[in-house]
Amino acid sequence: MNTFFNTATYQTFVQRIGQLSATAKPLWGKMTVGQMLHHLNLALGCSVGKHSLADESNFLSRSIVKWSVLYVLPRFLTNLPTGKTITVLAPKVFEEEQISLLNTLAQMQQQTEAGVNGIHPLFGKLNGKEWGILAYKHLDHHLRQFGV
Repeated sequence: MNTFFNTATYQTFVQRIGQLSATAKPLWGKMTVGQMLHHLNLALGCSVGKHSLADESNFLSRSIVKWSVLYVLPRFLTNLPTGKTITVLAPKVFEEEQISLLNTLAQMQQQTEAGVNGIHPLFGKLNGKEWGILAYKHLDHHLRQFGV
């Protein structure tokens, strides 16, 4: 199972994020590249306590949906609806969001799998292993969305 906490994987994500440009266009979806980076920062920032978002979870999303996303689906499906707390509608400054996301990812990597344990707004409490899998799939999904 791929995980964000593999050092080589983390470094690859940092490189891919560095390949993004402010003018990148999505291959699917409605977010701009700045909005996408902010969306990732919100979702993944919960793992290290950087963000505390409203709980949108329910029994289904904390159990069957979480298990399916983490352990069954090889990758996120395109054009799925996003939770309200991590939907980004306002314009965002690409460079600021890129730096912020890289800082969040560095903080996750520094705390290691053993140190991340925040509450995800859709899936509820996640342990470090679950955060590593989710971060890998979520980052990969949105970076592929913008062609990197």
